[in-house]
Amino acid sequence: MKLFIWKYKDTPQKNYFEGCTFIDKIQINNVLEFPSFNIEFNSETDFTELKTDNFSIRLSRLQTETSANGDTIENFLFPEDKDNKFLCMFQVSETNNLANIAGFIQIDSIKIDCNTSGWYIEYNVIGILREFAEFYETKNIAMLTPTVSPQTTFNSYIQNLHFTNQRNWYLANQLGMTTKAGAEVKISTPLQSNIIYRQDISQWQGFKDIALETGFSYRLICSNIDPYAFNEISFNLILFWRSDALQTITPQILEHEKSISLKYNNKWVYQANRHHIYTVGGNSETRINGWLMNEDTLYNFDTYAEGTGNPGYPVFIAAGTSERFGNQGNDIRIVGTGADTVIVNWVDIFAFSESLYSVTGLYGKFKAGSITYARVLVFDFTYNLTTGNYNDSGVQQIMANTAIPEYRFLLRGIKETKRIKVIYDTDLGLFSKFSDGVKDYLIERISHIDIYKQTAVIDCIEI
Repeated sequence: MKLFIWKYKDTPQKNYFEGCTFIDKIQINNVLEFPSFNIEFNSETDFTELKTDNFSIRLSRLQTETSANGDTIENFLFPEDKDNKFLCMFQVSETNNLANIAGFIQIDSIKIDCNTSGWYIEYNVIGILREFAEFYETKNIAMLTPTVSPQTTFNSYIQNLHFTNQRNWYLANQLGMTTKAGAEVKISTPLQSNIIYRQDISQWQGFKDIALETGFSYRLICSNIDPYAFNEISFNLILFWRSDALQTITPQILEHEKSISLKYNNKWVYQANRHHIYTVGGNSETRINGWLMNEDTLYNFDTYAEGTGNPGYPVFIAAGTSERFGNQGNDIRIVGTGADTVIVNWVDIFAFSESLYSVTGLYGKFKAGSITYARVLVFDFTYNLTTGNYNDSGVQQIMANTAIPEYRFLLRGIKETKRIKVIYDTDLGLFSKFSDGVKDYLIERISHIDIYKQTAVIDCIEI
């Protein structure tokens, strides 16, 4: 296991993905310990907060390694010029980049300890995904070039068009979106053109909305096989389905530290998107798609534009029937029949928080002009430039084939979680899948690394 550190001549406030000036680099072959170590991702029930790698490293002040410019580790980390940025990478494997972790040193955390416990240098590292997200939070959707062809596919769009200033990173798309969705997913040019002018939607938020809409996960990893040979490191943004995992491994289990049953209490899970499009002649049209499901029943819904209820609000349609439901106050009830039977109360619903621009509140309470960016995904669409009318297809099918199976685990039920001590080897990585011979588990957190014993603790959940 090796540690690499690169130093750049820029203020710590400048983002790495803007481009930094390389100064020096150093390779450390022996790390004393990790006083803290935590690699994790967002929890299953919190998709809005960004969690990423966070760990601290302790090195000896007597390290014999020197930098490319001949500095000791102490002089390397404590130069006279304080305006530097340090990229740090812990290499577990020389062949499996999924196991390696990288991030930026928090400048104010670097310290020297000369007490009786020994001479050492210690610092904290925040995962690279935080730097990536912060960069694209400063870039808004209005900076993007609109798609101009009805044949712009999801893969081409997310690879080449969604993010500007693609420096030092590449997309490693492992989704297989076409296979999962059931047909090739495209970008609706009229819908995108109607939202792309927005200054209040960042490129990162738009990306997260698309991920939330279709249920995929993502991770940023180093793409260089021999990182020390480069002065600037490149990264891969990997997109993948949680249910597929990133890789399948066979961990060497040393001890089962804890096993508990995680109980989900969500009676219903709910997701919706909405788009308000302005057509030729100043006319406008609102379209809504989404779904509501419990353990036994799935309801799809579309825009309710009939004479009863509230036009423009979502209506739930029970699969295989003509029964229609609409939100009224704090309940969802049968609409159009005068019945007052409550189907479900909002307090029993776990609702996904896709960004709803120009309005706040639950998805059942839309206001004119509120829109969600992920509504641009379709199978196909036609647009009449003379009349301004358009038809799109596949929105409901995309959600049904991607998000619904990925999020079904959130429904009420019991999942087994385990905390296991394992050998920390070259295969161990976040979002790896393994089997205990009876059930499959997904690694959601890695912590408590012991360098000398080469052990780690993993938290995993039944899938």
